[in-house]
Amino acid sequence: MPIFNVLMRLGAPVARAMLERMGWRAGRVLVLMYHRVHPEPHALNVSPEGFESQIRFLRECCHPLSLSEVVDALRHGRPLPPRAVVVTFDDGYRDNYQHAFPILQRYEVPATFFVTSGMIQAGRYFWWDQVRLGLEPPEVVAQAWPAIADSLLGQDRAGQIALVTEALKQTPHRQARELIARICRPVEPTEPVTMTWDEIRHMAAAGMEIGSHTVTHPILAQQAPEEAAWEVRASKETIERELGMPVRHFAYPNGRACDFSPELIAQLEASGYESAWSTIEGAVTRESPCYALERVGVYHDPRLARFVRELVRVLRPIAPAGARQASEGAGLPASASRA
Repeated sequence: MPIFNVLMRLGAPVARAMLERMGWRAGRVLVLMYHRVHPEPHALNVSPEGFESQIRFLRECCHPLSLSEVVDALRHGRPLPPRAVVVTFDDGYRDNYQHAFPILQRYEVPATFFVTSGMIQAGRYFWWDQVRLGLEPPEVVAQAWPAIADSLLGQDRAGQIALVTEALKQTPHRQARELIARICRPVEPTEPVTMTWDEIRHMAAAGMEIGSHTVTHPILAQQAPEEAAWEVRASKETIERELGMPVRHFAYPNGRACDFSPELIAQLEASGYESAWSTIEGAVTRESPCYALERVGVYHDPRLARFVRELVRVLRPIAPAGARQASEGAGLPASASRA
């Protein structure tokens, strides 16, 4: 029987000891990145049942912490326990409130929700959902966007959507929005896409943390510096005004090392953020730059054994490779902006 199946059958005390032997020691924090908890099969979705099994495992076998507890410990040199884990969500989808929040409450696991402030109660889809649901046939796309015409040849529908989505990520924000209007038919949601401010306030009052994920979810490296500065500043101001509490943490849209820069990090610091979170995979350690912190994405509704296996896989490298990649990719020396 595979070791991970054995691990799942053991009692929590033995499982905790095994996780520490596998590398989940004190001072190494896994910050999990979710997007949606929804029964519809999709790469960004984890089913409610799957999410509950994962949260139950984290409660029984790990040490769930809030994001602020981790950031404060790193900044002030306080010790962190073994098997420390943090749950985060990006974007602000309504199923975060409908499905994830009750489960988190049931198991008393804190979480941080990075919300895209301009999308709250906006009544429209995120741009990538607009592409997924409304992408025109390839001949229409090729005519409107000749640069990707050859790439579309031979692709099935899923391949076309993936190719167009990735190409739009590499396109300046305003140009990308203009292209979407030309290559996608209008698709109107029939139910709320994002949480409401009242729902976000309810979660915050229950102890969940709310962070910023910009106003409109652009890839900030594709924007003019003044536009990027507005995105990080205005989102913070809106959330603070709506919630009546400070916003301490930021998550980069897309979040690869090429998606942010030293200039953007300086703007985040000037705006009063205490940390910024990437999508660069790795464990957070004291070597991690606090404006290029690592996370572990949870995708494709993994079975519990696979979920645990993925966590341990991330922990295997002893050296903080993710932090080095983040520093180098953002043009930072290893010591810059370090927690």
